[in-house]
Amino acid sequence: MRFFNILIFLLGIARISLAQELRIRPVFGPDTLDWGKDKYTSAKAETMSFSSLELYLSDFTWTDSSGKEVKEPGRVELLEAGSEKQNLSIAHPLGSLKRVCFRFGLDSATQVSGRMDGDLDPALGMYWAWNTGYIQCRLEGNSVSSKGKKGKFEFHLGGYSSPWATDQKVCLDLTNPSINGKQDVFFDIKAMFDQVSLKKTHSVLIPGEQARQLSHFLGSGFKSQLQ
Repeated sequence: MRFFNILIFLLGIARISLAQELRIRPVFGPDTLDWGKDKYTSAKAETMSFSSLELYLSDFTWTDSSGKEVKEPGRVELLEAGSEKQNLSIAHPLGSLKRVCFRFGLDSATQVSGRMDGDLDPALGMYWAWNTGYIQCRLEGNSVSSKGKKGKFEFHLGGYSSPWATDQKVCLDLTNPSINGKQDVFFDIKAMFDQVSLKKTHSVLIPGEQARQLSHFLGSGFKSQLQ
């Protein structure tokens, strides 16, 4: 019995050591985000701090250095970051990755599928309604430039109906090696704030042209390396 318990313990260690993860690291330009603390300055010369970020990634395709490819259509991951929570790692089935493709957001088929379990559970606060679907990305913070209450800004971006669909495919060639089973992808939110002035737009909470445009600015912020 003792030998059996030791064997189970060693197998557990082996599983942990073999675990592979892709980490999404939110940044603002070259700087890692320090939630609720540091202030960051956009190309619009507006300073801001950030309190929370939530976003959906889905429909993954993983490719390793040998060219082996594993597709996971329909897989959905809700990632969260902020002063009180951090959940930004995605387990994957391969070793060191050479390339990853995913959808930033959810496609229309997922939006209307009726799936409401796991990361699609409406209790998680990312579901609007049957005709508007899920919030693709929720980003909140504060800025003296914002006309919101106490300088708050909030962007709840989503929508799946044409012509305002916000989801987009992202493919990245990964040049950073796997370290202890982890590889990093950077999500540069400065890509959006360099394009939008908080003096003019501090809140987007419904689907439409603004949500579509801002989502595409954010989607361009996924990078395999910091520049």
